[in-house]
Amino acid sequence: MRFLFVLTELPYPSHRNGVTLINYEIISRAPADAKIDLLIADTENEVAEKALRAIAPQLGEITYVGLCGDRRYRIGNLISGAISGRCIFESAIAVHYLRRHVHKFDAIYVAPLMTYIDVGRFENAFLNAVDSFSRLNANSYKSTGRKIDLIKSQLYRCYEKKVLARVALTSFVSRADMEYVRAQRRELPLVCTPNGVDADYFRPRAQKPEPFSLIFTGNFSYGPNKEAALYFVRNVLPLLIARHPKTHLYLVGRNPPSELVGSSGVTVTGFVEDIREFYVRCSVFVCPLLGGAGIKNKVLEAMACGVPVVTTRLGADGIDGINAGEHYMSAETPAEFFRCLNEIWENPEKAERMVEAARGVIVNRMKWSQIVANYYQHLATVSKYAVQVRR
Repeated sequence: MRFLFVLTELPYPSHRNGVTLINYEIISRAPADAKIDLLIADTENEVAEKALRAIAPQLGEITYVGLCGDRRYRIGNLISGAISGRCIFESAIAVHYLRRHVHKFDAIYVAPLMTYIDVGRFENAFLNAVDSFSRLNANSYKSTGRKIDLIKSQLYRCYEKKVLARVALTSFVSRADMEYVRAQRRELPLVCTPNGVDADYFRPRAQKPEPFSLIFTGNFSYGPNKEAALYFVRNVLPLLIARHPKTHLYLVGRNPPSELVGSSGVTVTGFVEDIREFYVRCSVFVCPLLGGAGIKNKVLEAMACGVPVVTTRLGADGIDGINAGEHYMSAETPAEFFRCLNEIWENPEKAERMVEAARGVIVNRMKWSQIVANYYQHLATVSKYAVQVRR
């Protein structure tokens, strides 16, 4: 089968963000009989393209349409989509390309939700929305009380209801996100396709972790990650240091909060090439997220690496097969984080049982090979649907 992938960036390197990782895995693990062309809203990157082609022999033509739109462009499409279900600001180059070539493809894969074409114009489009932005902003409003988050959640709710109704099939990585959107409009054609993790790459090591060491990772330009880091350092870390003076937190990832650089008990690393070094160095992974949506790759990676996890409900949200107390410890307040972390440090046998159970779920249920197979099954379903519509 021949597919067109409409993406906002070339999915290489894979660690740019969660959407890039998913697209990278889908393309690099494509079936042998698949042929994939790419339509990319970016400028050409010969080095990245060469590297991607080396691991994805199914890649065919790659067409770059240049950077598409700015903040006003996205806001305009959000409003028009919320009102009419149509995105009125499209890339002229992309539209021209699609009009000439759309008939060549069995299905069109589009990711993420907000892109540079009106995805509903094609009957063979499969939209990988990844997260529900209406739920993400609703969760942010609950934690911050910011009116702008409330307004955005309402706009995205209308956008998702109307735009997704014009798409053959839409996927979310989290069942909670999918059900949240479905509750707004029951007849929407939705599926849940969870994230995976490479359990051979992210695996436990014999290395003994540093005592009282914690890690939280992410791209801190993403609001909920920054908010979580500030919350933990200001509200939880002082409690831990008072009890265990050697407590130390590693914040690992791009664009760390400048206000935390130099904070007592905190190491801010910025981006690192191999994050596994920090997972296995630390005794506990903390995920104090107060807002957001979707599945957290960081939690999957920590579990795969055999690191005990203490997280808010949102941090574990969408990961099927895991339960608080059995696979991770759940905390919503500074006092609960303090209690859970002390319990892990003071009861290593319980922590080890929890780690083994969590990695078992990762190995058995979160393999990328299984996840990617589901994506291509969705694309085949959309292709069959489009054939029926054309008849």
